[in-house]
Amino acid sequence: QNYHAAFAGATLPNDASVRLHAELGFESVGIVRQAGWKMGRWWDVEYFRKALAPADRPARPIETVEAALARLE
Repeated sequence: QNYHAAFAGATLPNDASVRLHAELGFESVGIVRQAGWKMGRWWDVEYFRKALAPADRPARPIETVEAALARLE
């Protein structure tokens, strides 16, 4: 409920992942240098963001599980 944006990260270099996120409508929001250690070295991580709802739309009240189930009855 109330998801405004989706976020993703990809260890670089990874051209296929960068292309995939671009094709899915994600935009790059930055690269963190030497963000993670694996396979004996430091790796950069690029982060992506995709808007899921207009920024000017207020969030809906969060619905409880019970209320959601009641709507299904």
